[in-house]
Amino acid sequence: MRRKVIFVVLTTVLLFFSVLNRSYAQIGQESLRQINMLLGEKDSRTPGQRKIHSQLLQALREFRGKKMVEGLLLRPARVNADQKGNLDVDISATVTDELINKIKALGGKIIYPSKEYNTIRARVAFNMIDSISNFPEVKFIEPAVHAKTVGSGIYTSSFITPDTITALPLFRQPFAERAERVKNLIEAYLKNRSSLSYFGSTGTAISEGDHAHRVDDTRNLYGYTGKGIRIGVLSDSYNGKGGAATDVLNGELPGTTNPYGYTKPVTVIGDYLQSDATDEGRAMLQIIHDLAPDAQLFFATGNLSEASFASNIKALRNAPNNCDIIIDDLSYFDEPVFEDGIVAQAVNTVTASGALYFSSAGNYGSLAKNSSGVFEGDFNSTGSAHFAKDIKGGSIHNFGTVASPINGDIILTQGNGYSLSWADPIGKSTNDYDLFILDVTGAVVASSTNLQNGSQDPYESIGTLSDLEPGDRLVVFKAFSSTAVAFSINTIGGTLTKATTGQTHGHACAINAFCVAATPAASAFGPGNPSGPYPGIFISSNHVETFSSDGPRRIFFHPDSTAITPGNFLFGTNGGTVLQKPDITAADGVSTNVSGNEIFSPFFGTSAAAPHAGAIAALLKSANPSITPAQIRTILTSTALDIESAGYDNNSGYGIVQALQAMQSLNPTPLSTINLDTVKITEDSISNNNGAIDPGELGNISVQLKDPSLANATNVTSKIVTTTNGVTITQDSATYGTILSSGTATNTFRFIVSPAVPCGTVINFLDTVSFGGGSSPQVFMFTENVGGQPDMDISSSLGTTPPASNNYKASTGSQTGRINRNTVGQVSSCATPLANPGLLTTSTVARDYDAYKFINTSASSQCITVTMSSTHADSLFCVAYNDSGFVPSNPAQHFLADGGNSFSPEQYTFTVAGKDSFTIVVHAVNAGGSVGDVYDLSVSLSQCTTVYTFNGDGNWNVAGNWVNNTIPPSTISAGSEIIINPVSTGECILNVPQTVSSGGIITVQSGKKFRILTDLNIQSN
Repeated sequence: MRRKVIFVVLTTVLLFFSVLNRSYAQIGQESLRQINMLLGEKDSRTPGQRKIHSQLLQALREFRGKKMVEGLLLRPARVNADQKGNLDVDISATVTDELINKIKALGGKIIYPSKEYNTIRARVAFNMIDSISNFPEVKFIEPAVHAKTVGSGIYTSSFITPDTITALPLFRQPFAERAERVKNLIEAYLKNRSSLSYFGSTGTAISEGDHAHRVDDTRNLYGYTGKGIRIGVLSDSYNGKGGAATDVLNGELPGTTNPYGYTKPVTVIGDYLQSDATDEGRAMLQIIHDLAPDAQLFFATGNLSEASFASNIKALRNAPNNCDIIIDDLSYFDEPVFEDGIVAQAVNTVTASGALYFSSAGNYGSLAKNSSGVFEGDFNSTGSAHFAKDIKGGSIHNFGTVASPINGDIILTQGNGYSLSWADPIGKSTNDYDLFILDVTGAVVASSTNLQNGSQDPYESIGTLSDLEPGDRLVVFKAFSSTAVAFSINTIGGTLTKATTGQTHGHACAINAFCVAATPAASAFGPGNPSGPYPGIFISSNHVETFSSDGPRRIFFHPDSTAITPGNFLFGTNGGTVLQKPDITAADGVSTNVSGNEIFSPFFGTSAAAPHAGAIAALLKSANPSITPAQIRTILTSTALDIESAGYDNNSGYGIVQALQAMQSLNPTPLSTINLDTVKITEDSISNNNGAIDPGELGNISVQLKDPSLANATNVTSKIVTTTNGVTITQDSATYGTILSSGTATNTFRFIVSPAVPCGTVINFLDTVSFGGGSSPQVFMFTENVGGQPDMDISSSLGTTPPASNNYKASTGSQTGRINRNTVGQVSSCATPLANPGLLTTSTVARDYDAYKFINTSASSQCITVTMSSTHADSLFCVAYNDSGFVPSNPAQHFLADGGNSFSPEQYTFTVAGKDSFTIVVHAVNAGGSVGDVYDLSVSLSQCTTVYTFNGDGNWNVAGNWVNNTIPPSTISAGSEIIINPVSTGECILNVPQTVSSGGIITVQSGKKFRILTDLNIQSN
């Protein structure tokens, strides 16, 4: 889901209890009369109308100015029609070219026809529906059910009351000796892990799940990166909003312009390009690329219809795509609950052919987390209201007991739709059930009353209702002629009073699919939600997200619709079979960088969890391509980290996937790995020695490489390049030879910065390292700011004395209130500054702050980047203030920029004029909290001295005698420096006039010759 995030706090106010007590009684005669009126309308429908979903029929009548039933005031049916009466519909039919042409002749637009699945999705007008329903090929027509992704922002409810292989040796050591050696190497690696950088480079945003799952450790130790594995993703869209090319340029995804050497582009076999596209598929692919960077990636949309979704699942597996692993984050609310529908059957098809399939469990809550919006049970009419047989024979389900009947499940928090499913075979339902919503007065406000007489689905649904109130309830009706069977009602993100387990359903519960629950890798989703371990690793005390959908999933029918337990379709008599779903848990709440859509940073939801689990499976399969899906399942589940209840549980499955333990269980032959261990950039020996690389200076790059793997890296070479204008690498290559397992080696490279390079320019260096014995080459990026000052990376704890530095003035204290935090996605930037969000008026009490005041001493403006990270990021916020300064008594005054919301890392940019100051403030979100919370703050402020170095022999005005062939201007300004350093046997001859302004410097290196033949004017204050 990708709507605005609304946090759901499951509390119940005293007012609600009074409503609850009145509501938990038999519904009155007026309620029964109104239900009877709707059932009577159902019996009166024409043959064509019986093929129209009752909600669509109601909407059609309302469009024509009529009511569903005269004398009954229902809420308007929500079928997503526009003001002109156009809407998307799903048509179940024998699909032929003739039928398609007939719909087109009426003026309908065919969106997706499927002869295989006997369905058509079309865009039609209300005035076409009667005609379409009367076509003999048509079986049923209903409002189109649109796919929902299960990622950021979480689809939550709102309140009614106040989500190259190393060759094996010819003679092998005994197993015990080899095992002990591997154990020692692993322990040594883990002990020194803190100095290691990420393996390779996959962009500016790396998923925190890469470390929390110890995937980085796994790649480092064993060297497998997903090479040779094809992974397909299904979501809403890939490039619907644009920006995919930028993601590739940034290194977030592979492609021909990827700067890190991952040049095989994502293969898109079908995209969704409508205005509601979010490109969540691209966020999923970024996670996979972070964890398994050498895997080949594919994408297909599942958004057009369920039939298109099913077809694209099979297309990803079939030639020429041949995906080994398929991952999706989609759900259709009308997917069957008690049987495999067409999407689940497509999953069965690809898993039967050897593919691994990972699907998001859903973000609709769980009973254990008090967020369940589902009820599953057996229909029970004992003690409930019955209808007179001469009107409409039937009864209402009793959610209570005979002594204390409860004729309806009270809705605690509003859902995004309401559905009823029961244990009949798909397309063959002979039991007629109906669904009603009654308000607190007992009035029927919504209904779904489709006919089931042997050829329909066991399904009723009501669209979103935005004006429900405390005490409104869901009522389930069954005709007397129908059998009492198991049923399920679902609020799709809401919560119910009489709630049960069993939220996850549909294709995620296909028997051989991995249904993946979510647990946060880093910061919490919001108040009342768990937080993750990052920068640590997952431990047994971590928890599943409050919104993550629970299991188990009981089904009563085989995929061919035959009964699993013929004649027994009840929970109470153990009918059908129970599938243990979810299977496993993986990380969410992680960093991605989807250009054009910032809601995926952080990326919450089971949509983020599924790609983490699938990518870990890809590493295993790349280590042993012949391993079977069953073996991978055993490894992943047996090595999972047990959380929540002991052993398997309905919330986390077998627990959190552990990459390193899984790879150790597989025990493949290790490959070598190279990491960029340390990079030190220093001024050359001839410099102004201010600790920064200034315009005109020479710099040295000391690069230490490390092999953290269990194998030796041979023939290691390195070449550094830069694409930054005005920077030249003068010594770009080095040979490291063999780097032993856990060993390091260091080489030095040199570069020159032109005096014309602006202060603050970020120099991008790319280091391509080639080696034998592993996945080679690897490309690493590191950067250096021209004029970048030391001590600009600050580590402190809120409320304690901040570290001192000559580069800023620090203070700590208490501020009154705080500014409003914008929603995720509204981030200040130099290109798009944010308006002042104003004070948060609901909380004006004091809270602690740390403030750091900086000055841009350059005469030119700079684009400043601020980054704050913390394991307590949800309780801290970082704000920038302009030259007028920070006013603790009014934190909204002099606002300059912020990062939009509290998460880690919080990063934003803003422009500061030359000679202006600015202040960065880190403060507590809530009063009285966060004191002692540790944070890291980085500020990219540069202070430059332009340097001109004479390193030749002869006249001043010969360009070849100067570094970069750059002769200083006839007057150098304050903050500039001329260094005289001719060759050892030469001299510098000033043969043209030169002025050094006040604040400028001219330095003659010790022992060097400087001959002045004309005016040298050195000014002073």
